[in-house]
Amino acid sequence: MNNKVGTLVLLFISQTYLSQAQATKSQFYFTGLGRAVVTSNQLGGNLTTGDTLSPKRGVSGYALFDLQPNLTLNDDLKANAILRMRNPFGSFFGDKTYFEFRQFQIIGRIRKIVEYEIGDIYLGNMSKYTMFLPDEMYNRYEADVFKMRRSLPDYENFIIGNMWRQQGVKTNSRFGFNKYIKEVGINTFGVRTNPTNETNIPDRVLAGFRSDVKQSDYFWAGFNYVGMLDIPIDRATINYTNHVTTGEAKLTLNKETFFAEWSGELGSSSYRFVQVLDDSTVSYKDFFYETGIKGSYKPAKILLFANLRNVGPQFSSPSAQTMRLNI
Repeated sequence: MNNKVGTLVLLFISQTYLSQAQATKSQFYFTGLGRAVVTSNQLGGNLTTGDTLSPKRGVSGYALFDLQPNLTLNDDLKANAILRMRNPFGSFFGDKTYFEFRQFQIIGRIRKIVEYEIGDIYLGNMSKYTMFLPDEMYNRYEADVFKMRRSLPDYENFIIGNMWRQQGVKTNSRFGFNKYIKEVGINTFGVRTNPTNETNIPDRVLAGFRSDVKQSDYFWAGFNYVGMLDIPIDRATINYTNHVTTGEAKLTLNKETFFAEWSGELGSSSYRFVQVLDDSTVSYKDFFYETGIKGSYKPAKILLFANLRNVGPQFSSPSAQTMRLNI
């Protein structure tokens, strides 16, 4: 809908953007979710015989409502937030009812080239050795009653597929070319995984960079970097750094009757952890490589593949799960 935004815009942006929204066609609308959950528990068995202190039955639950105001100033700037009200059953006159901000996001574009997100963001997969979350939710054939129950923790924990939800900033940009190279992509992100206590525990941040080049439909190459490190402070008792750098490439041949592909990735990691109080340092470096080929004969629907992988015992990548047998 088209309207003048008014004072509610102050929930998201400054008065400068408010003036811009009133001068252009903007959108301001609400979405939301509400639910009520009741849980009944009953305790029984031999251990309860003679037990006069433990309650044998209990009923609990809550009512919840999330209100999400959404603001679209134009195609280059959007914002949203989630306001939550939660009231437990058994409370009277608003007792133990609380209100909180559950989410805040700003999404925009700069000159239609760089897309960015600030606030609560989702981090996708880079590569299996830099940032990767295997999708292990084996629930394709679950009953509807279990799917409904699982939707509660999924929603509460912001679980969408196998993406990571963090707080920080990320950017995405892609550039097209006419000769020699079809497309170049650049993605960056920075999030804080642990806050400082302003005395002896430093901020811990996770930052990454990915650049990929699509030369043609036959060749693709990429470069990845992910680093987790502590921001130094004067009285810090620990100092932690972990850097991972990898390169990957892919050759593809896709014809009418057959398909063939070669892919490979190699890289290294550097780990260092310093305990200031006892003046101890643990550090190590290691590497990995992986290469594989696969092919198929389409008329017969035959697929063949082979893979070679070597991951060093001290290769360390905190944002990837690389020591699994099948990933």
